[in-house]
Formats: sequence, C-alpha cells, structure tokens
Amino acid sequence: ECTLRAAIQEANANGVAGDTINFVILGGGVRTISPAIPLPDITQALTIDATTQPGYDGSPMIELNGSNAGPGAAGLTVLAGNSTIRALAINGFDTSGLLLVNEGQNLVVGNHLGTDASGTIGKGNGLNGLTIIDSAQNVIGGATPADRNVISGNGTNGIAIFNSGSTDNRVTGNHIGINASTLNSAALGNGQSGVLISAVVGETEYASDNFIGGTGSGEGNVISGNGQHGIYIFKGTRNQVLGNIIGLNALGDDFMSNLRDGILIEESADNRVGSGVAQGKNVISGNGENGI
Repeated sequence: ECTLRAAIQEANANGVAGDTINFVILGGGVRTISPAIPLPDITQALTIDATTQPGYDGSPMIELNGSNAGPGAAGLTVLAGNSTIRALAINGFDTSGLLLVNEGQNLVVGNHLGTDASGTIGKGNGLNGLTIIDSAQNVIGGATPADRNVISGNGTNGIAIFNSGSTDNRVTGNHIGINASTLNSAALGNGQSGVLISAVVGETEYASDNFIGGTGSGEGNVISGNGQHGIYIFKGTRNQVLGNIIGLNALGDDFMSNLRDGILIEESADNRVGSGVAQGKNVISGNGENGI
C-alpha cells in the first residue's frame, strides 16, 4: 500500500514487467489525486487498473488532476509499451493527459481524458487529451461501452498521432468532442481537431497506416462538437476512416457540429474514407464548413 507515485516507481525499479497497480482509496465517491510535481514516466510494462476502486460502476472513480503539477506536465507518460491504462479521469495537466512515446502495443480503455469523472464537465488538459509519438499498434477504446474513452474538452486536440513511427494505431468506439452520454449527448469540444494525424513540428516523416473507427459493431467513433475539424490528416498516408459519426450526436439524429470541416485531408495521398461495405460507412453531416 502506497501512493500512486511510489507504486509507479516500484514497478519501474523491480525488474519484473507486467505489474498491476490497483486502487482501494478510502472514502466515498470519486477520489482525486493531485500531484505536486509530474508523476514518473512508466518505463516498464504496467497495468493501471482503476476499475478496482470501490464504487466503480462504469465511470471512473479515480481522477488525476494536474492543476498543481506545474508547467510542462503530462498526466501519465508511457515509454515502456505493452501497458494498459484503464478507467482514469485525467484532466487539468499543462500538456497532454496521456502520452504514449516510442514503444507501442498499449491499451487505453474506459478513460475520461479532459473531463471530470462523470464525463459531463470539461476540465481540459492544456494541449491534447492523448498524444501518440512514434508509437505503433496502440488500441484506443473498443467496441463496448466499458472500453469507450471520452476524450473531450482539451485545449488543442482530442487525439494527436505524430511521426512515421506511429503506425497501425486503432482508435475505436470513443466519444471525441462530446460528453459520455449516448442518449443525452452534448458537445464538449476539443479546441481544434477531434483527431489529428501528422508530425510534430520540425519532423518530416508523418503518421501513416492508422485506423479511425472500423467495420465491426461498435467500432465507430463519435467525433463531433470540436472547435475546428473532426479529423485532420496532414501529410500522413494510407490512414483509414471507417464507420464513424462526424458532426452529429451519438445517436446520429441531431447536429453537433465540428465548427469547420468534418474531415480535412491536406497534402496527403492514399487515405481511405469509408469502404465498400455498409459497416464502413461514415455519417458526416451538420459540420460548419465542408463534410470532407
């Protein structure tokens, strides 16, 4: 039994990959952890499982709030790969709520990145809800409500996927720019794009071969309510956008506009929007400027 900081330090130092951090913090309701300095980077494969906190019923019961963590702080930085981040609300950090760098095959499920624990109030991270840099084969979300991430209310983008090392990432089943509710969805936009696929400033190799949505049941994202574009692909190639709702609410029956384009593809070739099967159809409606 120890603090989250000490648990990460111990997992990094003990020489055994695949540890799990569980939560049993006493007291009722959502428990908030407010680090005074940034938490340690995760350098060895690790599972952080906040579904273990008493009272968990599908919404996060553990909140990481970065309002005291200082300039340049991210919520969690995963360098190790093969790690799982599950059922946390991560908000108020100066940069990204969650940062995946280099080693890939991470699983990010059931989190609220940029909102409170209920997924209804924006408490954005300063830049992106989730940033992926030179990291491949990460799975963000899933086809079930339990695996859905709510990635909304952040200062810049919901998800940013950067650089040529970021390939075969799969973003499925998430709410990006709206709240957690399906029946009563409301806009909770990220400041710029719901999903950005590009490269960090100064790099010349761009993210390619990523999947936003999918053709399976529940794999499409709802990407609506954002301050600029739903999806912005800049110079990346061979990315696929399949089965999403872009510019409408989660039921697809009312406008929840991205303020500019539903999808913007710029200086980029060989991307696919939709597919030859019904399950791959995107619904792109109600946006402020162009659909695509």
